[in-house]
Amino acid sequence: MAPHEVRTADEVLAAHKDERYDMRFPSYLGFWQRSVPGLDEAPRFDMYDEPHLKRRKQILADHPEIEDLYGYDTNTIWITLTTVCAQMGLAYLFGHVLTDWHWTMVLVAYTIGGSFSTQIGIIFHEFTHNLCASTSLQNRWVGNI
Repeated sequence: MAPHEVRTADEVLAAHKDERYDMRFPSYLGFWQRSVPGLDEAPRFDMYDEPHLKRRKQILADHPEIEDLYGYDTNTIWITLTTVCAQMGLAYLFGHVLTDWHWTMVLVAYTIGGSFSTQIGIIFHEFTHNLCASTSLQNRWVGNI
């Protein structure tokens, strides 16, 4: 089968009648062919629905109060500025002031620097979904900080 060939659900079920569903995910609908690097050149394609929308509808049906949490949070801008300033401050501290504190720098880089880097990754995720400010342009500004 070509990677982008679309078959009906009955054809897929007939071809995989002996296989079992993956019960780890309750809304699993189809059979996903695994892509093996080096052997498969084309990405795998599946004709089934996107799971995020189904999961969102299921959660909102069970807990409608979650919809009140939707929207952007401008506190992320201040968290971003604080995180970046703290990283720059630590870089200056260990680059110009505490130049002989090698093991302390390694420990601070591993613990505090790693936490800050994780926080920046989370902030990237937030502004790519336009959750830091009211407009896309403002979210891009947050991303450029």
